Amino acid sequence: MISLEEARALISETLSGERLGREFIPVKNARRRVLATDVVSGLDMPPFDRVTVDGFAVADGESNNRLQIVGEVRAGQVWDEPVQPGSAVKIMTGAPAPPGTGRVVMVEQTLEKDGFVEIETEALSVGRHNIAPKGEDRHAGDVIARAGERLDAAHIAGLVSCGVIEVQVGRQPQVVVMATGDELVEDPEQRQGGQILNSNSPLLGNVLRSYDYPVEIHPVVPDDPHVTLDRISNALWKADVVVLTGGVSAGEYDFVPRALQEMELETLFTRVAIKPGKPTTLAVGDRGVVFGLPGNPVSAYITCHLFVLPALALLEGGACKERTLHLPLADDYSSRSSPRVQFLPARLTEIGEVVPLRYHGSGHQLALTAADGLFRLEPEVTVLAAGTRVPFWPVRIPAFTALTERTQGGR
Repeated sequence: MISLEEARALISETLSGERLGREFIPVKNARRRVLATDVVSGLDMPPFDRVTVDGFAVADGESNNRLQIVGEVRAGQVWDEPVQPGSAVKIMTGAPAPPGTGRVVMVEQTLEKDGFVEIETEALSVGRHNIAPKGEDRHAGDVIARAGERLDAAHIAGLVSCGVIEVQVGRQPQVVVMATGDELVEDPEQRQGGQILNSNSPLLGNVLRSYDYPVEIHPVVPDDPHVTLDRISNALWKADVVVLTGGVSAGEYDFVPRALQEMELETLFTRVAIKPGKPTTLAVGDRGVVFGLPGNPVSAYITCHLFVLPALALLEGGACKERTLHLPLADDYSSRSSPRVQFLPARLTEIGEVVPLRYHGSGHQLALTAADGLFRLEPEVTVLAAGTRVPFWPVRIPAFTALTERTQGGR
């Protein structure tokens, strides 16, 4: 059994680099894609001296309070004539400042009447010029995004505004998700005796799709060594990464380790010192990558975030990193001693305190629905006082929610 840090290091060492190649795509379609090269701006930003308020452009050094309005400029238009002393050009936010403009007086500081504008005295002597100079944000040729960055909506808007049409990105890994076990069925009408419904495949499939990875969900793999080998082998012809749940431990009907060995994949680890999620397997080879995750849903969910998502990021040229916050516990907390690092479902209060949820083990899938994330409890720690800062890992925090108050799960 290896530590969490050792497992993460093995993933980083083994899967870093451009294993899947690159492709060019339109920048407008590049959300969540990883840049393969630095991107430079094609334009100065702003591309001209841009007016930042609605108002009146006046000449540099203008001291008269009553000025003749000689024209109007809307956004997208250009006024080529220099602004002369004693005159003003009515102008809208976003328009280029006319030549000779010293400042733009905002409309709230003026009174327009009969072709003239009267300006408050202090508006000509103090205050902002209300002009963003050409190239204030960046210049043509400046690097505006770095290789390895994962693009979001703000990145894309910035790239488009700088004249970028397409970007070179790492190819996304194709993923197949499969659950294993005779106890699993897809349809409630098919359930018999001790069988349960397969929730792991939609759970993991939708986690991965939420990061925009292309995912195929394959049918449940029965507990048969030949079928297990055949199904994993066939999946690797279609995908770069296969994510399995169940069948990875040391039980009599756990056939995944044997299948990986027969496929001559190199197994990097089979046990990780975390709770839940100890029986996690990673195997790699020329044909692709196989993750064997535990069958309990909370274990599968946590290990998918801990290992699968960082691996996919590395495969497309990104970084293996996570966002961990250190936040205070809302109340005293106690638990049983464990020799392994524990990850426990928790929610956040409105002031950013961590509230552990009722949780009775790795099969308690409904605990995830009330969780904003997970907090990390170090080995052998059993008691923590209210206010103690704990590592909190936000894996499910929407910016907005339909609920006005989170009450599920309790403390």
